Amino acid sequence: MKLTSNYYDVLYDPEANAAWCAFLSSKIRSLVDDPAVADKLIPTHRFGQKRPPFVNGYYEAFNKPHVTLVDLNSSVIAFDDHDVVIWATGFDFGTGALSRMGIVGRDGVALNDHWADGPETFLGVQTTGFPNFFFPGGPHAAAGNNPRYNGDQVDFVTDTIVYAARHGYDVIEVTDDAEERWTQMVDKAALEAPFGELGQYYGTNIPGKPRRYLLNAGGRPKLHREIVRVRDTDYSAFTFS
Repeated sequence: MKLTSNYYDVLYDPEANAAWCAFLSSKIRSLVDDPAVADKLIPTHRFGQKRPPFVNGYYEAFNKPHVTLVDLNSSVIAFDDHDVVIWATGFDFGTGALSRMGIVGRDGVALNDHWADGPETFLGVQTTGFPNFFFPGGPHAAAGNNPRYNGDQVDFVTDTIVYAARHGYDVIEVTDDAEERWTQMVDKAALEAPFGELGQYYGTNIPGKPRRYLLNAGGRPKLHREIVRVRDTDYSAFTFS
């Protein structure tokens, strides 16, 4: 809500973002007893560029005598006796899980090779050369509340499958034109994206991962408009057989 409703300027106004970051820094210092630990917990990037922790008691946990914060940028972990070790290393957003599944499409082309320069999709649900393979929750869906726009995608995929079944088809594949148009929109909108290129939304937190915007800066409204257009044109964005 802080990013998309009450303080929308935090996304696009660098001064507003810096002011919010300064406020957060003061709050973190007020919650963490050890100033050195607080320094390590204060983000050095703009707010929203990486996912902030919105968890009750998160910062206060570092005041407990049995909790130790280790910054791997400046030290290593000495493996003494620990009940739990929590690795806060970020995550492989958008394409990470898909890249580890060994997915192969037409003519034996691996999805990892197909996306060697970054993902190309239609509505974030399908890519050319991989018929009947839908991946709601992957890259290019929207930018916002994940369960909501993932639900939009699932509903759309369900409707597409029902349409195919009613017309006697059992193979569904997005056209090159539809994929190119959607991916170009994503890439163009990325120029106005507020998050910067540091972090999971561009894949720059994963060594060797192609730098490509993984969200859809047009958000759910753009996703909804395109879904309506596809339905109104009898699913012409797909070929059926």
